[in-house]
Amino acid sequence: KENKVILMKISKKQVIRTILIILGILLVIILGLYVGDEKSRYWIEKNILGTSIEEEDLPKIEYEQDKNIKVIAYQDYVATILENQLKIYNKNGKLETEISINVTNPIFATNKKYLLIGDLEKNNLYMIYKNTLQWEKKLDDEITSLTITENGAVGVILTNKTYKSIISVYNITGTEVFKIYLSTTHANKMTISNDMKFMSFIEFNFSGTTTESKVKTVDVSNSATDAIIHTYLPENDEVIVNIKYYKDKLIVLTDNAAYLYQNGNKNEIYRFNDRTKFADINLDGKICVVEESQKSIMNNDFEIKIIDPETKKENINQLKSTIKNINCYGDIIIAETGNEAKIINKLGWLIKTFKTSRNIKQISMAQNVVAIIYKSKIEILSI
Repeated sequence: KENKVILMKISKKQVIRTILIILGILLVIILGLYVGDEKSRYWIEKNILGTSIEEEDLPKIEYEQDKNIKVIAYQDYVATILENQLKIYNKNGKLETEISINVTNPIFATNKKYLLIGDLEKNNLYMIYKNTLQWEKKLDDEITSLTITENGAVGVILTNKTYKSIISVYNITGTEVFKIYLSTTHANKMTISNDMKFMSFIEFNFSGTTTESKVKTVDVSNSATDAIIHTYLPENDEVIVNIKYYKDKLIVLTDNAAYLYQNGNKNEIYRFNDRTKFADINLDGKICVVEESQKSIMNNDFEIKIIDPETKKENINQLKSTIKNINCYGDIIIAETGNEAKIINKLGWLIKTFKTSRNIKQISMAQNVVAIIYKSKIEILSI
């Protein structure tokens, strides 16, 4: 009996060892196919990992090709505007809400569950929370730019015949809490801190022989006459392109570098070089830079750098293809490489690949969905 028990134990160990060896061999084969063969890699990503997606796999919103439809994604929704009708669809492509609005040339600002719609160079403004209209306003002046925070604070840049720019801040209920007037300079972008204590804007002066840009920060609780608490000038002849609040600091993008501004001080985060092709600061708390790889021989290999603005630590994703465009929002980066869109997270990991046989017209990104826009349809990709 003891011999039988021993033999059974040996037999079980041999079976387990054999199974492990077979699994190991299969794993090596699968990894070899995944790394070495493109068709096998695609099959594994589509059928096993679920990271490769094609257009027929997605919910769709269809429309007539010649219609001038405007599309924007936010939170779990995709909104369309056509002939003064705002339609809001969920991530499954189901129409949830239809709202009558009055806009000729809509512009948008989004932040998680909020959607802000303005009529460019006109005066109608609408604030949407999830799929519901929260408030609307007919402003006194012409809208040129918008912003909204994740807590529903709204910023609007306007213009009229007297002032080059007027900057207004509204609270979540649509009540105006701050306004500043610029009579000789222009403001083209603004951002509001999440606690609504500070607002910063890019100011341009076109009166000289060269265009001057600067960033000004105001204390929203003060009156407009003494509200400006910091003024930041760019380095040398740099032009300030974009700004965004990160905690109580400002991430600033110029045409040559990315900076962190705080309490009147500037800290350079990353300087661009001859290989830099794209840069974006719309990631939550990160900077995205796309460059040609130093190891690339034919300039077809690109790398995406995701940079922490405080530590300057870089997460890098290497792509064996040419990046034609980049979109960033929240925690996600979408790199367009022709008929493919690579979806990458803030750690630099590739999480999904979307393949299409059609030419993508535009991509709109939100926290949980991506709207992929073609000439006559919109596909909704959940992320």
